[in-house]
Parts: sequence; C-alpha cells; structure tokens
Amino acid sequence: MIKFRKIALISFAFLGLFTIASCKKKTEEPVTNIIKEEDDEPNLSSITCKTDNVKKEFYLGETFTCEGLVVYANSIRLKEDNSLESIEEEVKNYSVNLENVDMDTCGVYPVEIIYRKGTKVVKSTYNITVKSTFLVESGVKYAGGLEITYDGEFKKELKLDEEFTFSAAKIKCRVHYFENGKEVEDKNIAYTKVTANAEAVRTDEVGTYVIQYTYEEELTINGQAYNNVVHTYTLVNVTNPVKSIEKTTEGDTTFKASTELLDYSQWKIRIIREVERQTAEVSCTSDLFSITGGVSFIEGETTITIKLIEDPTKYLQIPITITPSDTQDILIQTDLSDQHPEDNGIIYYGDSGKIKSVNATKNEDRVSKGDSYETVVFNQRVTIKGSDSKFVITMDKPGVIVMFAASATDDGAEVTFFNAEGEELATATTPTPKQTEVMLRFEAPTAGEYYFTSSLSLYVHGFVLATNK
Repeated sequence: MIKFRKIALISFAFLGLFTIASCKKKTEEPVTNIIKEEDDEPNLSSITCKTDNVKKEFYLGETFTCEGLVVYANSIRLKEDNSLESIEEEVKNYSVNLENVDMDTCGVYPVEIIYRKGTKVVKSTYNITVKSTFLVESGVKYAGGLEITYDGEFKKELKLDEEFTFSAAKIKCRVHYFENGKEVEDKNIAYTKVTANAEAVRTDEVGTYVIQYTYEEELTINGQAYNNVVHTYTLVNVTNPVKSIEKTTEGDTTFKASTELLDYSQWKIRIIREVERQTAEVSCTSDLFSITGGVSFIEGETTITIKLIEDPTKYLQIPITITPSDTQDILIQTDLSDQHPEDNGIIYYGDSGKIKSVNATKNEDRVSKGDSYETVVFNQRVTIKGSDSKFVITMDKPGVIVMFAASATDDGAEVTFFNAEGEELATATTPTPKQTEVMLRFEAPTAGEYYFTSSLSLYVHGFVLATNK
C-alpha cells in the first residue's frame, strides 16, 4: 500500500485588483480511442498504464492530451503446474475519464483510464499537474507541493457498508517550497492549516473516491497580496470481497466432440460476496472466469476448473463428458514424433497419410519442455519458414483444420492458409511472447489438398482434422 505521495501543485488568486481567467472548462469530456477489439482474449484481470512518454505537466489554458499513453490489458493463464501467470497485451480501445481534473485550477489530479472487455471493466490512474508560470517567474519563495496521507495511507481500503467518518486529525501534511521553479525547502504543517473535502466518499457503493485537500498562505509580490493555494488528494477504495462461487444450475455437462471451443455460457454461477446484498448470478463466460481443463475434440470424461478472474483463489471443479460427434469425423495428430520420411524433404506424420511437411527446417523433441495447449501435451515440434517450407493437409471432405502452433520469435508469426491452386484462403497470427502455443482454426470448403506457410519461423506442434460426415 502506498504510504505517501509527493505532489507539486500551484494555485493562486489575487487579493488585490488583479484576477486570472482560464479559457478551459472545469471538466473535460472523456477521450476515447477505438479500434476493433479482438474476440479471443479471455481472462481480463487488470490494465497497466505506461506513461513514460505522456505529458504530465500542464499550464493554465493548455488543452489536456494523453498522447503517448500505452495501455496494456493483463489476462490470467493457468499453467500446467496449476499456477497462474499474467499475460500482457497492448490495447487501444480504452477511455479517459477527466471527471476529477480541473484545468481551471492549478493542482495535481488523477486521470482515470478505463478498459472494458465484455462485461468486465477495469481501471487505472496516473497523475497530471496543472500549474501557472506566474509564481515561477516571480522569483519569490512559494508553496508548490502538498504531501498528504490520511490515517497513514494515500489510499484507504474499506469494505462495503463499513462505517467511515472523516477525521481531520488523521491528516498528516508536508508542504514543499519552490523558488525559481526549484525546490528549496519542505516542512511539516499542522492538519488544522489544511482544508479537506471528503463529501464524495460513500461506502454504500463499491468504487474509488477522492478526498481533496487545500493549503493556502499569503504572499506579497511587487507590493501586491496574493493567495498561494496548493491542492492535492487521497483516495478511499471501497470493495466487497468475494467469499465463494457456486454453480446454481444443473446445465448440460455432456458435450459433442468438435473443433469449436466448449461453450459453458448456459451455466449460471453465483458470486457470493461478504455483503450478501451484492450476491450475483452470472453466466459462465470467459470475460468473468478463467476456464481450463476441457478439450473439445478429446472424447471421454474430464474435469474443468473455473476460476473467478476477479479473485482466482475462488474456483470450482466440474466433471464433464465429451461424446463422439454426430456431424464430423475427427482425426487427432498432436504427436509429430510419429514420422515417416520420404525423399525430396517430405515427411508424413501418423498413419493416415493426410498430414505431411515439405522442407521443414527442424524437428525437436519437446517431451522434457512441457509444450502444451490446455491438457494437450506435444511431444515434438516442427519448424517451417518461408514459402518453400510448408505443411500440406489432405481433406477427404469439407471440414475444419486446426493447427497448434507458436512463434519462434517475440514478434509473433503470421500463418497463411492456401488451397491446392495456391489461392490464399485465410491468415492468422500467433501470440507473443514466443513459444506461446495457440490453437488456430481454418475452414476447408471442399475436399482436396491445403497447405500452410509462414514468412517467419513457426513452430508447429500438431493438427486436428474434422471432416463433415
């Protein structure tokens, strides 16, 4: 938890004949950057804002900008050892909330960044400083920063409906003084010299609330009296922790084998929180839950694990059954160690004769490395690169080809899918970082041969061929 924050804020008002006017409205409208959102990014947990190249100091009259801001969405992945890792991916379709920013008044303000994925909304903040050139250019010593903690903290954590009564005696204050734009002194001051506004804080609703503070002292510049006003804030975070989750409907736990992802959205999950009035029943979808353990094309009984993304320590384990498909014949070849070499750089895999590589550059034993996708373990990977290096698939009927692949570099790799005539049918991109196994799905509209290439090095771990009955 953050113990304190040093904040440089300057505001002033004339006590004499002069006034200062601003050309900005007090609250900016939210700024939104929008691009097409990917549909295959589950398990959103938080966002990280990289502000190294963002303008954080503004003068009165300037227009707010967040140019240079980079926002990363963090998602949760369940590893083979049942531990969780965070995966970071840059996103553009975030919004910027300036509700607590006053471009009229000098001070330090929180800029709120909001990102939504399905029904999941996550937020983060960074600070900007609005200041004036007047006191900097005056040459006098002035209060330019106010350092505040409330009850020993910058952000106070409360539970929903917890009683909260603001007490000024819990404020600890330190003022930082500047001269010609450089800090020359800092000292503690009594809490009685600071004015606080905690009216925004409420504990009957989950959220983060701002307590605003103001310190004033009088300056004389060229015979004129001025109010040297300094602003800052602390936060109150109100939460309602989850006690447990439970499946509330029977739902269907038997699924037909297919190359589609298993759909658990018909299941209802009750999220039970510490304050029961916020108990919610929601659909079991990947924007709220991390769902692992079930592979749609492997027949038999298995157990899936459903973890709440908000709090991964809350989870369910539910047995399911995969039965044979009524619509497809499914061939699984996820062990590329079963190889049958021929001349001219051609290698067949398995006994079906339907999967072969041409001019593959490398075959690697991966048993000891733990390469996997969900519960599918890969014993071998084959590397292809360039238009002459490819995998060729023979389909007896129309259907679906699933490729398990990973990039050999941190830049990702684009996979291109062709028919026998060399017509490009589709492309897909592997995720980053490198060696992140992914399932890529391609439609084969007719019987015949198809092939895959990649301009960058691509690790291929296996295939699933599903032909229509």
